[in-house]
This record gives sequence, C-alpha cells and structure tokens, in this order.
Amino acid sequence: MLGLLMTAFGAERGQIVGAAVQPSTNANFYEVTATMPLDTTQTQFQAMLQNLLAERFHLVAHHETRTFPAYELVVDKGGSKLKEATPQSDDGPPKANARGDFQNRSEGHITMKAQTMEEFARRLGMAVWTAEAVQTQVMNAPVPRVVDRTGLTGKYTFSLDFSPPGVVAGPDDAAADLPELFVALRRKLGLRLEKTAGVPVDVIVVDSVDKAPVEN
Repeated sequence: MLGLLMTAFGAERGQIVGAAVQPSTNANFYEVTATMPLDTTQTQFQAMLQNLLAERFHLVAHHETRTFPAYELVVDKGGSKLKEATPQSDDGPPKANARGDFQNRSEGHITMKAQTMEEFARRLGMAVWTAEAVQTQVMNAPVPRVVDRTGLTGKYTFSLDFSPPGVVAGPDDAAADLPELFVALRRKLGLRLEKTAGVPVDVIVVDSVDKAPVEN
C-alpha cells in the first residue's frame, strides 16, 4: 500500500504518514492491472490511481505541511569538475528521453545522463537518507531535501561511486578504496553538501485505508 500511495501522489519516503505506514496495513501485496489512453500524462495517471485507491480501498487522506531536513548542493572551493554534456550525433547511441536519464544501480553508485543539477540534487536526497539511516538506525525518517545552489545551468553526464553506507568491504573488494558520499562529491565532482535549516514539504496523511480492496 505504501508503494501504491507513493506512486499515486508522486511522493517520496517519509511523505506518506498515518495508517498507510502501519505494519498491519503494509503487510499485504497487491497487483493492479489497468489501462489508460496512450497520451495520458503523469498528472492524469496519478489522479486515476488516487481515484482507484479511493474507490477500491476507501482511501481517506489529507495534506499537511511539515518540516523536513535539508541540504544545499554547492560548488566546492576548488570549483566544479563537471563538463556539460554534448548533443549526440544522429549515428551515435540512442538519445536520452526528454526528461534525461539516471541510474542508481546500487547504494554506492549513481549515474546521470544529460541531467541538470536540480535533478541530481533530487537523487542525492535518497543517498543522504541511506547514509543517515545506517548511522542512526532510524529507517522511517523523511528523505532529506537537497536544494541545488550550484548556479550550474547546463546538463551533465557523469557517474559517482562511493562507499555504500553500512557495508564493510573486504581488503580485495573494489569498494574498499571508495570514499564516503560527502567526500566523493568533492573529489570527483567538485561539489559539496551543506546542512541547512529544514524546508516545508507537503505530506499526505492517510486517515484510513482498507487492507483488502473491493472485489473486481
């Protein structure tokens, strides 16, 4: 249910609170099969899924504004080490889609393809959350908001490897020589994260939701 709600509201971890995050509610798994017009937008899809949850699971929810932890992504003192992505030729590899592309194959690897710093900042939020969750052992904390303050306006293609939080690498493991996230940002990209005051975030509070849907 938590996954369905995150998709329906375009929310991240920590933005859905209340009944949906209770173990008894989130113990079941669901399979949703639906069709929609080919030209359906993301906003329309989310509205459809919200309606489905209201009709089939009797979802009742409301919005609140809460303060989330935040970081600013800035250029380090030595300057940025990023180079803007160049347009691909017609006979080159397939172009990234209009929204760009990113990969996060593991806890210690992020690849960005023709992405803006604003998009990269959003990806860093989950990486920071993972590192903090390992240290504090608090797994239900909200994902920190990372705000782009680099002033870099282009699109960039790069990969970032760092030591996966909480993973103890053996002496022969390639990850043994990798720095942690905050250090890797400075060394590889010439960027750094600075903790700042919390930011207001829209939170979806689930008042009630059924564990079993209305029958097909």
